Amino acid sequence: MSLMFEDGLTSFKVFKPFKGSAPRLKLTFDMKNLIINLNKAFENRVRLGIMSVLMVNAWADFNVLKDTLDLTDGNLASHLAALEKAGYLVLRKGFIGRKPNTSFQATEAGRVAFKEHLDALETLIRQTPAQ
Repeated sequence: MSLMFEDGLTSFKVFKPFKGSAPRLKLTFDMKNLIINLNKAFENRVRLGIMSVLMVNAWADFNVLKDTLDLTDGNLASHLAALEKAGYLVLRKGFIGRKPNTSFQATEAGRVAFKEHLDALETLIRQTPAQ
């Protein structure tokens, strides 16, 4: 016999630890269902940082991201390319004076996906039993 909570993540099961004992409730926990909503595009700390910066700024240029996140050019560029390929950010190339400048903005799809990822992390934290 089991009773499921509405969120489908946690259940109580009635069990008898040994023959003749009183029934007890056992809390069961389904970790697989907790992590299913995490977005793999944001599991890296660099991508999490990039999206965090872009969620609070309309646009951020390459050097701001590089300095804020303390990354090398190549490392930042590869993570930006992955997020762009996923459709989570767009880039804008231009010039400031004679210097080239590349800026990035989170797309609506990127904002939604990132918010869903953060919500899944919050659910994971709230649902994980304390040890």
